[in-house]
Amino acid sequence: MLGAINVDIKIMPTKLEIRFISCMLALSSASAFAQVEPIASIEAGSDLVEILSDARANDPTYQASKLRLDADLEGLPEARSSLFPQISANVIGNDIDESASVTGGNNPFLVQGNVMYTAHSYGLQLRQVIFSPAIFSQVRRAQIEAEIANAGLEIANQDLLLRAARGYFEVLLANDNLDLASANLKSSEEQYRQIESRYEVGLATRADFQQALARWQTAIADDIVARNSMQSIERILEVITDTRYSNLADLPDDTDVSLVLAGIDRTSWIKLVEENNLSLYQQQLRLEVAGRSVDIEKAGHYPTLDAVIDYGTRVNNGGLFGAATRNQTTNASLQLSIPIFTGGRVQSRIRSANYEFEAVRQDLSFTHSQVMTDAENLLDQLSSQIQIIEALSKAVEANELALEAKQEGFKAGIETNLNVLDAQRDLFQASLNYNRARYDTLILRLQLEQIAGNLSDMHLGQLNVMLVPPPSGR
Repeated sequence: MLGAINVDIKIMPTKLEIRFISCMLALSSASAFAQVEPIASIEAGSDLVEILSDARANDPTYQASKLRLDADLEGLPEARSSLFPQISANVIGNDIDESASVTGGNNPFLVQGNVMYTAHSYGLQLRQVIFSPAIFSQVRRAQIEAEIANAGLEIANQDLLLRAARGYFEVLLANDNLDLASANLKSSEEQYRQIESRYEVGLATRADFQQALARWQTAIADDIVARNSMQSIERILEVITDTRYSNLADLPDDTDVSLVLAGIDRTSWIKLVEENNLSLYQQQLRLEVAGRSVDIEKAGHYPTLDAVIDYGTRVNNGGLFGAATRNQTTNASLQLSIPIFTGGRVQSRIRSANYEFEAVRQDLSFTHSQVMTDAENLLDQLSSQIQIIEALSKAVEANELALEAKQEGFKAGIETNLNVLDAQRDLFQASLNYNRARYDTLILRLQLEQIAGNLSDMHLGQLNVMLVPPPSGR
């Protein structure tokens, strides 16, 4: 397609114009980077373990999950509180206007007249639940909800581990891609300079010159995109850790990342996922919660038994007989409450709870299918990843040899400029694909541990030993 570009020779850029355009592109890129102000502390020489430590201390999503756990766990003491004695006090003050009259008989002891006086009373009541199926089921439901909350925090923790590792390796990948883009830019410029010299003395065609120029300018754009991508990815890691890193421990080019795939037995991992997956475990607990909710509503048909002790004092500061009185009472009782008719409310609530139970059962079935499908797909990817890395590694080697051969052939006059440019492009793309496959392998391995509910700091530590201090000047 580049060979079909037709540009009038009168508007062909001169050497001075081309150099000016290149300088302006580089300067504009550098200026854009220079204008970015750091919004977090800058740390040098960090590795994956340090990144994880910063993320655990500073990631807003993880901190929010910890706070939500604390909030959710309060449901258990709230439910248990109904099992403890409930003590209440009351104080009442009265202004009394009392009148009496005799309407019959001639009893001389009867008093009649009108009197105003004050009175007050106070009392304590202690109530202890002895039998209440609804409260017992509410406590058990709260215990299960606490288990759900704890599982949720572990899910958030494993998600943090994966996000920290992914962010770290994405930065390394962006670094590698930037190195490739810079190398591609250098080789494209060198090829352009050769064609430019040949074109000026009539040894290269106009099409050769335009093709070399187009590839060089494309390489300039690729380099700028790689730099911008590098900054964007660094900001993503910065959001997690609240820290900007000037250097990260690197993954050497000769590291055999396929070693992390050794010993993966498909049958064992499928069984492990089905038994340990945290999302599936949470959904199973939610089904238990729904079952307890049915029990709570059914308890509306059952009697309840409470032990009650009342103590009260009443003081009247006057009366028809003119004397103040003080009365004290203590009453201990067992109160049995038996529901007889509630207008159909209990039956309606039971039906609603049963519908919800069946809905949660369907959610569990879907979650199980989804988790197992994801596990199967992940294992499929991992089983082919070794072959993918091997093939891409050979592709890079073959493209390197092909480029060397075509450059030699170009110097000898048996290869065209377009062939050399195509070889440079193919090597650049093959290297990008190979780098992506290496880091994808590490992330896929962590994802396998996560879907099996096992991802921990230990797994990131195992990857961390593969890293080495970054090359100077990066």
